[in-house]
Amino acid sequence: MQKKSWILAGFLILSLIGLADSIYLTYEHYVSTSLVCILGSGCDIVTTSKYSEIFGVYIAVYGIIYYFIIFLLSILGLLPKTRRFTPASPARFDQASVRRADKLDALRYITPIGFVASFYFVYLQIFVIGAICAWCVISAIDSALLFILGLYAKNNHLKHAPTPP
Repeated sequence: MQKKSWILAGFLILSLIGLADSIYLTYEHYVSTSLVCILGSGCDIVTTSKYSEIFGVYIAVYGIIYYFIIFLLSILGLLPKTRRFTPASPARFDQASVRRADKLDALRYITPIGFVASFYFVYLQIFVIGAICAWCVISAIDSALLFILGLYAKNNHLKHAPTPP
C-alpha cells in the first residue's frame, strides 16, 4: 500500500470515529431525554446550553456533515486506480496517485475548519459554560488528529504527487 493510501486510511478511520460520535450525540439530543456522560456530569449541561445550536441546528449535525465529507473523500481516494490508454495519449502516469493527491489536497483544506470549530467549542466548554462534555472532547481530539494528519500529508507527501503530462 502506498504512503498516500495509508494517510487516506487514517483519514477514513478517524472520520468513522468522529461520525459515530456525532451520530450518537445527535441521536441522544433528538431522541433521548438524557445523555450518558462517560466522564463526569457535564455532558447534559454542554449539550443543552444555548451554545449547542447554530442557526437552530444542533452542533453535532454539522459534525455529521463534516465527518461524512472526510469519509467520502477518503473512500474516493482509496478506490482502485483506473487507467485508460489510447493511441492519442501514449504518455503514462499514475492516475491513482493523482486522484489520491487531489483528495489529500481537499482534506488538507477541510480539516482546519473542524479543528478551529472544535477549538472554539472546547473554549466555550471551559471558559463560558463551565462544564466539559466527554463526547464533545472526543470529537475535538478527533478533529485535531485529522488536522495533524492533514498537515503531515501536506508536508511529506503532496509535494511529491505526479502531475499529468
